Amino acid sequence: MSKPLTVYTTGVYDIIHAGHLGTLKYAQSLGDRLIVGIQDDASVLAQKGKAPIMSNAERKAFLEELPFVDECIIYTDVDQRQLLTNLQPDMMVQTEEWVAQTDRSAIITHCAASNIRLVLRPINKTISSSHIKQRILEAAEFSRRDVSYVRSSIRAIRIADIQTYEDASSERVARVKKSIQETGSFSQPVTLGMVEDTPILIDGANRLQAMKELGATFIIAHCIPYAMDTDVRLRGNVHYLEMTHAAVHTLATQAGFSCPPFETEADALRALSEKQTHALIVDNGHIMGIGTSNDDRISTLNTLVDTYTSTTHVHRLSELGYDTEQRGLKIIFPTFSKEEIATLAQTGGRLASGITWHMPTHAAIHFEVPIDTLMGDDPSDWLAREIDRKLQDDEVRYYTSNVFDFSD
Repeated sequence: MSKPLTVYTTGVYDIIHAGHLGTLKYAQSLGDRLIVGIQDDASVLAQKGKAPIMSNAERKAFLEELPFVDECIIYTDVDQRQLLTNLQPDMMVQTEEWVAQTDRSAIITHCAASNIRLVLRPINKTISSSHIKQRILEAAEFSRRDVSYVRSSIRAIRIADIQTYEDASSERVARVKKSIQETGSFSQPVTLGMVEDTPILIDGANRLQAMKELGATFIIAHCIPYAMDTDVRLRGNVHYLEMTHAAVHTLATQAGFSCPPFETEADALRALSEKQTHALIVDNGHIMGIGTSNDDRISTLNTLVDTYTSTTHVHRLSELGYDTEQRGLKIIFPTFSKEEIATLAQTGGRLASGITWHMPTHAAIHFEVPIDTLMGDDPSDWLAREIDRKLQDDEVRYYTSNVFDFSD
């Protein structure tokens, strides 16, 4: 009896469409067993600059329901050579687009050396996940409720009522204070995640602290429901450091951390997600975990950040886009749950600045408010009138990036 032929194919499978199904059924027809690799959320974000709409768990659950799919696995390492070594398929099926996306020479060579037949299928150019997403955006133009959303979500919130979990950066707070004092206005609303009626600060720690130090009683905030992923997503941040691998290793060991090495970033990310290590240090092939005898990962992460913030400038993945390949060393932080963040805020716990990254579906920017308006009594009535005036004068713009711009 001949050995069953195993076929392997991969993709993101964010919004499943006929093109995906055609390729999957074609792959299944070439062998006896079909294994589907699903790229995980973090690596899609790192590769494409945007996270999938559906989580990897949701995408996996969908594909597992297809009768012609025998097994689904979630992968992180886009190189996949180690994964192919482990799976040992007889054949790998990809679309022709796969070859053109990036340099695939290493994995193609690996397939040839491992006797894995690589089959390329023409792509269905009549449909794509991007096209479907664009249709959804266009359809939304006929059902948007922007005016009511703006009126309900942009609020004046008493600063003393806001719960926080993240430390501010004294250097950044000083810059924000200087800008507010020079312009005489507060222009960038903070973002609050609402847990029932309790506001938790999820973006704008430096702006909030600056307003506190200036003596403000209220602050303008964009208030969104915290629990729903449709309103705000939460992931671990990444710090890029202008330091050498050896220098960070020295600082870490001097601070009492253990630094176990990892052979692949996929193994390291798996250990991070399973809380086997507190954070990762990655630099041009060098991958270290950060661990201590202390099981409290919050204090461990805070201590880790303290070891380098006074030594080097920190660039964050959440702040701006640039060529990350030019900045080899990075600290990868774990993803906290929203329940963990809410508990931290409600109990007075603290995380160092920039460890987490909240990604709201919508944002509000450039809403100019005279600083004196926020120094005394509740300015909610003034704010409502100002929002109505801006709406009446067509001063509020909505971008397809889901940003509400209140500048003149």
